[in-house]
Amino acid sequence: MNIFKKIFGINSTASESIEPNNLTIPFSEDINEQLFLDSQAPGEQQKPEGKSNPVALFLKKEYCTEGYRDGYSYHSGDILNAKIKALMSEFRNAVDVQLEAIRSDVQIQKEHRIEIEGLSGRMVKRIDLLIENQLQTIIQLEKEKENSSAEDGLVMKVVNEYREGFMRGLEDYQTENYYVEIQECLTKTKKLYYYAKIMLFSTW
Repeated sequence: MNIFKKIFGINSTASESIEPNNLTIPFSEDINEQLFLDSQAPGEQQKPEGKSNPVALFLKKEYCTEGYRDGYSYHSGDILNAKIKALMSEFRNAVDVQLEAIRSDVQIQKEHRIEIEGLSGRMVKRIDLLIENQLQTIIQLEKEKENSSAEDGLVMKVVNEYREGFMRGLEDYQTENYYVEIQECLTKTKKLYYYAKIMLFSTW
């Protein structure tokens, strides 16, 4: 099952092709689900109030809508490029926050393991599994951060969605502006014809 559909109910294929002008930038879907799930030991019940995942929150935003609004309002390639850079920077910041939270939690789990070691072998094994999962998540997040610097990886889904929206907004603006200019041109032509007609009759 596609990870985006499973976690967010999003069909990721909608963002893999961008029109117009074939602006698609491929991104890797080989992402472990632990990136977006709260790490917990096997058998533990999900807490009612889990810690917020900044990476998941970043990915869930409506970037196509935001891109459309910016494309329609600003219709500038410089704005588009600046926004894409800002999105990549925001993604890396979200990854850094998530990494810090996971590393902090790993340290807490290690300390807890020391406290219960010798008292419950079962709990020690569960904590070991949790720590192992968290360390794997750290590796994958670091890889995603590195990929984003090379315009690759998970962040490109966001970039593609924003760019698609931006281009649609730009196209709609240009279309509407074209018809406005046509109408203004026709209005000026009618006025010129009217004045010319008045001048013609005044000379008789």
